Amino acid sequence: MVNRAYLESLMNRGSEPFERNPWGVTLYVDGTNGLAINDGLEPDNALLTIQSAFDLLATARGRATIYVAPGGYSEDLRTPLNAIAPFGRLIAWNPTPGRSFGAVYLSPATASTPCLIVQARGWLIKGFEFDPNAGGAIVIGGATAGNNGAGTITGT
Repeated sequence: MVNRAYLESLMNRGSEPFERNPWGVTLYVDGTNGLAINDGLEPDNALLTIQSAFDLLATARGRATIYVAPGGYSEDLRTPLNAIAPFGRLIAWNPTPGRSFGAVYLSPATASTPCLIVQARGWLIKGFEFDPNAGGAIVIGGATAGNNGAGTITGT
């Protein structure tokens, strides 16, 4: 006998329902339909790049959530510094649960640069595929003053 609820949970795996972040700002990124001039505060007003979402967090003071729509993103990504935005969440989401429109995959824009440099502690990174070059996939900072990625979690 097959458990229908279990099968449905497997079909929806990788999708993240939008949940409002009561402790900080929630931003949305869509590399296909987003625009650089958008504020990113709603899915229909998504930002174009992940880095632009990181840059907006300079005034958020941490605990932000960034949802990223499916597609390929070729960027040199750096989270804000620990003093600016610790304890964030970077989550790949599928806007159509139960269906796959492809993964969210990251590749660096510059040779020998990691896909993502985490410069603040407590970040949750979930659901991404990485296409690294010689620079690696994720670098967790900590060697420079103000740059401490301790406690960062990556998940599937």
